[in-house]
Amino acid sequence: MNFKNLLAQTKRNYATIVLILLFVAIAGFIIQLVAQVTRFSKGVTDFYAPTIHDVKSFAEAANHLQMGIENYGIPDEMSVVQLQETTKRLEALSRLWEPDYRKHIESMIAAAKRLVADLKEMKTSEQKLLIETRHLNEEAQMHVRMHDAELKEARTVIQSSAWKIQIVVLVLLVIGIIISFREVQIQRLREQEKEKLSAITALATALEARDPYTQGHSLRVAEYTRIIGVEMDMGKMELEHLNLASLMHDVGKIAVPDSILRKEDKLTDQEWQQIKEHPQASARILEGFESLKEMAQWALDHHERFDGKGYPNGKSGMDIPLPAQIMAIADSFDAMTSNRPYRPGMTLEQAIIEIEKNKGKQWRTDVAEAFLRCVQKGLIKIST
Repeated sequence: MNFKNLLAQTKRNYATIVLILLFVAIAGFIIQLVAQVTRFSKGVTDFYAPTIHDVKSFAEAANHLQMGIENYGIPDEMSVVQLQETTKRLEALSRLWEPDYRKHIESMIAAAKRLVADLKEMKTSEQKLLIETRHLNEEAQMHVRMHDAELKEARTVIQSSAWKIQIVVLVLLVIGIIISFREVQIQRLREQEKEKLSAITALATALEARDPYTQGHSLRVAEYTRIIGVEMDMGKMELEHLNLASLMHDVGKIAVPDSILRKEDKLTDQEWQQIKEHPQASARILEGFESLKEMAQWALDHHERFDGKGYPNGKSGMDIPLPAQIMAIADSFDAMTSNRPYRPGMTLEQAIIEIEKNKGKQWRTDVAEAFLRCVQKGLIKIST
């Protein structure tokens, strides 16, 4: 596979990999957001809701105690029971909390236990009870405010995560629409190219039908180039392109009059010049197709020689693309072994001698050797 094809294939693979990685990254981001929302939901159910409920009940009991002592000089008995019960619930609930938060609230629970004990024994002065109750109430209210703030923050985070998920899903939807639209366009272009290729193939077939001596030439050249390309380890895509170019390498002969194509006598210089212009005509036709532009160059160069004595541009050596050099030897072999009005076709042995003689001159050495190996393996034979 040449560098251009390798680069094109790499670009396609790279685009596919980038697209896959993008979807994986987005999917991972969504999973992370969903996991975050799930954790918050579980935290609200297992921690925030019961904690806020018990802390508010605790603060309410502490507030009632403070009001009872301030207004009547004695604590409200129901408030004492409420404080005692909520203290027990908070203490039980605290075993589920994080150690740092448990330490934070342990002092309030301990103060509540002391206050309940003092209220039951009634050995503490009213003034001291009032101070302890106020302190406990303030601490309880502080915890209520703190938990309200945490709950508000949790809701904000959940809302933010929900918005992120919606945005990501929307982005995925847009990407999906763009990709689908692009695929439709690509499919449409493929169908158009397929129709054009069918038209050109039909044109090449019709062209060969003009001359019974060259009928089937393009099909044979395409088969020879495929065999040689496989022998030279060309890639699948490049082999497909080589096959197409071989089928259509002489399509430019449509511009050559029948009187010249079928002429049995020797061609005049002017007539020979018209024949030599067919590679350029083939290239112009193929250049009209986006998918065939690279192959147009191969068709243009299939009559160039390794020693620079070919046409239309006198290219030489490695300036001639490898596919064009393969097409050149396949085209020459079929021409040598096919009957013409002015001469019979060569035998296989005669053609091999001719190719051996011109190896490194008319044809690139490695291409000629690959061709000869194919002949030795019985892969290339003269069609009968």
